[in-house]
Parts: sequence; structure tokens; C-alpha cells
Amino acid sequence: MTTLMLLAAAVSVLGNGNDGYFHAQVETGSPVPGTADISLTLDYTFEPEGKALGLYMIELTALCGVNNDEGKVYGYEPTAGGVSFVMDLDPGNASSCFGVIFGDEFPGPERFYTNDWSGNDLYYTTDWGTSWNTVFDPTFDEGRGMDYDGAYLWSTYGYGKLVRFQPETTPFDTLMVPETSGQLSGLAVFPWEGDLCVAVTSYGSDGAWFYLWDGAALEYLGFGSFPVTSDTAYGLAYSEDLETLFLSYEEYSGDFWIAAMSLDISAALEQSTWGAVKASF
Repeated sequence: MTTLMLLAAAVSVLGNGNDGYFHAQVETGSPVPGTADISLTLDYTFEPEGKALGLYMIELTALCGVNNDEGKVYGYEPTAGGVSFVMDLDPGNASSCFGVIFGDEFPGPERFYTNDWSGNDLYYTTDWGTSWNTVFDPTFDEGRGMDYDGAYLWSTYGYGKLVRFQPETTPFDTLMVPETSGQLSGLAVFPWEGDLCVAVTSYGSDGAWFYLWDGAALEYLGFGSFPVTSDTAYGLAYSEDLETLFLSYEEYSGDFWIAAMSLDISAALEQSTWGAVKASF
């Protein structure tokens, strides 16, 4: 068997496992230096129910985490880890869901959106999982972590790309993040210095890349190393209320954890509020 055939067989075996990781490209090299020094400090950890892939923070309510083994979205009390709600995913999405967001500012009633690594649709529910519908996902089957800035949904898009869009509308923005390495997994957006800070990680990374979005372009700030040791990094979410960045990850032992981290960016950036950011759109 040739080397090429062996490599193809290896990729086929690894495939797209039960966490959406293609294993087609691994993280390489040292992080690209940025314009700021970024540090992440561990505050505490807690164990999710079984596993947690994509994360999303509903402020003052719950930290959401996807468990595709059970086909559910769990809501956690973010400072203690207790379960505050459980929502069933659509049967067609249950085993291949990674990302989740919640929005009460979309047209019509408040809703959850989830993505699917085995298809080209976003799933959404307006009744907390009792019924689901679908709309087109511009990331196709390559979307993983998602977040919502009050006007736009953000998603990772395979390798080195993000997408920013409003569901059920076109066009959408494809944004390049060439400083990243490997298949992107978690993503979080949150207000910072009047702009949006965008944090993104990849499955095999030991940290996150940070950017500023001014409404027109991304500016690379730098890379911050996680204060935990993980085999696989999954979701990111930021709580403005708690001033905390959350990471879901799997240890080498196979145990799943959620870490709460304090974030420091050296470039004398001051946080704004969601209201100020939303008012700019």
C-alpha cells in the first residue's frame, strides 16, 4: 500500500467522529505574535452532564452546552455548574450538533439556533425544543462554535475562516483568520473598547486567538494560552455580567470539563456594554 493510500485510510478511520473533528489538519508551529499581551487565569472548573461541545451564555440565566451523545442542550448555572434546564434537540440534529445560540432580538419570537456537521442547515426552535424547523446554514457542514452579538450570528467555518450573517437573509460575510491553526471549534464574541472582541479556538489548540471587529475588519490582537491541560478544546462563551470566558474541553483521561477563566488584554482596552455595541448596528 502506498503512503498516499495509508494517509487516506488513516483519515477515513479518524473521519468525522462524534465531536465533529475531521482530523484532517493538525495544529502546527508557535502562535503568531499579535499587538497585545493576552493572559487567561483559571477561576474554577465544573463537570458538565456527560460532555459539552459548543457553549453559549444566556446572560443572567444559564451557560448552554451541547451534549450530542444524549441529543440535548443543557443549561448550567455558570458559577456552580448545577443544571438549570434541559432541552431536546431535533432527532435529525441530535447526534451531529455542535453549536448553539439563543436570541430574543431576531424577528419574531425568541429562539434557539443549532448547527449540524452532517448537513447544510441550521435548526431553530421557538418553543424550547418542542418543535424544530430548518434554514440554510452558509457554513454548510463546516460550522462548529457559534455566538450572537445582538444583530448577527457568528460561526467558525472550517479552517481559518469565520462567517457573520443574519439567519434567513443573504448575503453573509466570510472573514479570514489566517493566524489560527487547525480545524476551528469554539467561538465567542463580546464587547470590548467599543468594538467586538472575537475569541476563537481549534480542536487541538492549547489556547485561543483574539481579534477586534470594528464593523468592517478584524484586527488580530494575539494568542492566549489556556490555564488547563486539554486533549481537545471545544466551546467558548463569554459572560459580560461575570467578566468570565468559559471553555469546554476534554482531558486526556476522556473526562469533560468546563473552565471559567479571567481574561486580561494588555493594550489598555476598556470594556463597553452590549447596549452600546448593539446601538452601533
